[in-house]
Amino acid sequence: MEVWMVSFEYSGVVKVGGLGEAVRGFAEGLAAMGCDVRVLMPSHGARGEPLGEAGGFTFYARRSGGVEVVLASNPVLDEPTVYADGLIEAKSAALTWAARALLRLEGAPDVVHANDWHAVPPALAIACAGAALVFHVHLYVGRWVGWDFLFRDCGLDPGCRLRGVGLGEAYARAGGVLEAVAAQVADAVVTVSRAYMEEALRPAVGWAAGDRLTYVHNGTSWSLEGLWLAVERLHGPRLLELYGSRRPARRELRRYLLLEALGAARPEVRDPSLAWAAAGAEPFPSDGPLVLATGRASWQKGFDVLLRASDALASVIPNLRLLLLLLPVRGEEGHLSWLLGEARRRPHVRVVVGHAASVYELAHLAADAFAVPSRWEPFGLAAVEAMAAGVPVAASRTGGLKETVVDLREDPGGGTGYLVRPEDPEELARALASLLLATARGDLEEAGVLERARSFALHDPGVSGEELRLRCAKRAGEFSWARAAERMLGVYKRALESR
Repeated sequence: MEVWMVSFEYSGVVKVGGLGEAVRGFAEGLAAMGCDVRVLMPSHGARGEPLGEAGGFTFYARRSGGVEVVLASNPVLDEPTVYADGLIEAKSAALTWAARALLRLEGAPDVVHANDWHAVPPALAIACAGAALVFHVHLYVGRWVGWDFLFRDCGLDPGCRLRGVGLGEAYARAGGVLEAVAAQVADAVVTVSRAYMEEALRPAVGWAAGDRLTYVHNGTSWSLEGLWLAVERLHGPRLLELYGSRRPARRELRRYLLLEALGAARPEVRDPSLAWAAAGAEPFPSDGPLVLATGRASWQKGFDVLLRASDALASVIPNLRLLLLLLPVRGEEGHLSWLLGEARRRPHVRVVVGHAASVYELAHLAADAFAVPSRWEPFGLAAVEAMAAGVPVAASRTGGLKETVVDLREDPGGGTGYLVRPEDPEELARALASLLLATARGDLEEAGVLERARSFALHDPGVSGEELRLRCAKRAGEFSWARAAERMLGVYKRALESR
């Protein structure tokens, strides 16, 4: 089966958030199953091997994991900023024309897989050439576009009929909402979790997608062994010098992170307009139980809720350490500045802004608990990655998090963390205290706060830290990219059969 995936991100080439990881995970998983997979994306200034020129575009290729990533290049598509109002639309339109040029060179694939709204116009152009269309909603935004954008700037034919519906007719029915246009004409509409499908997509585009709406969980390529190998490559000699082992105990690894490695981190931000935001962090003056959180510095992610929760938790556990590894995003610079200001007022908090390769995997292996305080979350890859590192998770009871994190209160024998009410800092603090009772019990005893923490905790997990960590790693293994790709291949087959 020949598959073209259309995306604005691909991990290892250009990545802003979880979309890049998801597209790469599905692409490599499908390639491993025998599919001929190509990913079409804007170059964003990246380059590869010259592939050819057509229609005023230059195409470059990067190949890895059995996947060919085709980078479409022209002055608009070469802009290094990935997402910005106005620029996203311009890149989407340019990529649509580039898709037509590539079709003239290569012919149409069996399936075109559009990832989020900005990939819809180029995917529609490929579908109009004969490919089955799969529309993948990683995050629904209800994006409205004008008629002129879709049928003039992107050059789509309003008379092109997909599933018996003309694009112009679909646009009118959708009121210009691009996701609803795609939902009407796609052969399959897929999202990232059952909860997100029922709570967000069905109310928004269920009328357009009908029984073609389904879900496929994302996955992770992380494993404990892979994480340890990454840490050894970067820190092995120093760990051997300090602790006599390249794989010391987690507590020693935590001490090394907090007192030394954190201060040496030099984060990078690829978007030139956000380069000012890159910021390292001072090391902590001493060791202590570590709560980790990662993600985009977006209001959606609820890091402000976590900061408030940390105040209550630090009042019970004075040597608490909270580390935030954040990625800046366009349009939320003010929120990031506010977060940084609030963090500076809290001696138990450190924030690293930008991609900090030297400490990312290290922090996951060193953490005692992981927080995902999102206000909403379609899937929540961060929680699965944390569990893959053997770190239990306190997460908001929303979206896909309800399907990945197993609440210890509901399943004492298989729980991997706690699910709490979104925007409830007190319940989040108490859930984190519960996790630290298991994973940082020795620290709490040494600090003389074990009983205070127990009385403050949401629930006694009733399990050792070692057992809890093993459960987490096992649970994460259920969300492999091989499993995700197998289910996505089934979606492709049904989409082709429906035609």
